[in-house]
Amino acid sequence: MPRTLADTLRPFVSVTTQARGDAYSRQGRVAIVHANPASVSARVKGSTLYEVSLDIEDGWLVPSCDCPYFDSALGPCKHLWALAVTADRQRIVVVPPDLELDVSGAVGDWRSYDASPTP
Repeated sequence: MPRTLADTLRPFVSVTTQARGDAYSRQGRVAIVHANPASVSARVKGSTLYEVSLDIEDGWLVPSCDCPYFDSALGPCKHLWALAVTADRQRIVVVPPDLELDVSGAVGDWRSYDASPTP
């Protein structure tokens, strides 16, 4: 049962993407522009500024990012991960214990994505 936004995303985010997102968060590249107990949006500075959001709707975590990786990838991008860990650290969003990632709008099949490190 996830207790944070990052816990909800973790099964779908590679270790490399997590590390890059963690670095973005630590470096202060995440600027929260809107927040309430059910959603958070930010501008995340990568090679350009990206609009990123995480919304809780009917028990689902709905991610969005306007970066090219998110639009074409099989899993969430580093910008989403950076926002999730930043919002978790600031305790912005109230995360239901049974929150699941909404993969219905995903380009690929995120449900079959395995983000665990290879042995």
